Amino acid sequence: LKAGDVITAVDGEPLEAYRLRDARELKVAIEDLPIGEDVALTIVPAGKEDLLPGPDTEDLDAPAAAVWELMSIGGGWFFRDLTARLDMGGDTLEQALWDLLWRSMITNDSLEPLRRMRRPGARPRRSRTPQLPMPGRWSAINRPMAPDRGLLWAQTLLDRYGLVDRTVVGNERVPGGFHGLFSVLRRMDDAGRCQQVYAVEGLGGAQFATAAALEQLRLERTGEPVLLAATDPANPLGVTVPWPSVPGGKPTRKAGSVVLLGHDAPLFYLDAAGRSLLAWEGADANAATQLFEGLAHRRRRVLIRRINGEEVFSAGFSQVLQDAGFRLTPSGLR
Repeated sequence: LKAGDVITAVDGEPLEAYRLRDARELKVAIEDLPIGEDVALTIVPAGKEDLLPGPDTEDLDAPAAAVWELMSIGGGWFFRDLTARLDMGGDTLEQALWDLLWRSMITNDSLEPLRRMRRPGARPRRSRTPQLPMPGRWSAINRPMAPDRGLLWAQTLLDRYGLVDRTVVGNERVPGGFHGLFSVLRRMDDAGRCQQVYAVEGLGGAQFATAAALEQLRLERTGEPVLLAATDPANPLGVTVPWPSVPGGKPTRKAGSVVLLGHDAPLFYLDAAGRSLLAWEGADANAATQLFEGLAHRRRRVLIRRINGEEVFSAGFSQVLQDAGFRLTPSGLR
């Protein structure tokens, strides 16, 4: 995350409202998560603000409305500048800024206000100069009057996945669905910005891909298996193609879970808790080594207790994992 990015969903649940009360509830929910818990955030990157909903000025209170009226003219505003221009106290101004921020109407070029909100009781660092209540420059998020959001969504999905079809659009909760984007993708095809192709068997004829993605698909598949987060856009399983059947469980695209992809099929799937491992038929000693090294590189702590639904102590694949570097303990494989 960087300054200007806007969180629009947490673990797949969209943030429909931007009231200050919702922000406090979100803050409490995040603080209640245990240390090390993986949380998937859906964000709109800085520079693509047109994907955000329009400014929500319907129920603004008087202080927030006054701040928005001033900031909507443009420019960057320090807290002291706003205080000088507006007749309101520091606490009132601070609350108004947070209200506008949670509505995705303003942004800041610094993350320090968020850090202070996370640790409100922390002692401030010693400094020769007094700390400002809300550091950084505040500015209104710029949105064109009539953005082509269909074009923005289509370009975003092409950049993210390389190849877009009906299942990809449905997975991203795009307003209007694939029907709404199809005409946009066709126009992009006519303009040479993507190509309508039949690149992946079984996905239907309405596939659109970038030239770079098609070039990658044409290349000969070589190299070692790759360990990815199950939710990574580079992992097509569970989005564009279904997960292959595997004994002992059913993989899902859940935050925290990982998958080891081979040349043409998945090899291993480890759940978000790091307790259950699924191995496909193509998994071998080399794949087990790649899994161990990939988890070690990610500094991921695991305690595998079940392999394809069987207890790790009786599973036939347990010895292969031990030879790859996993250590058997009374609790499971580490």
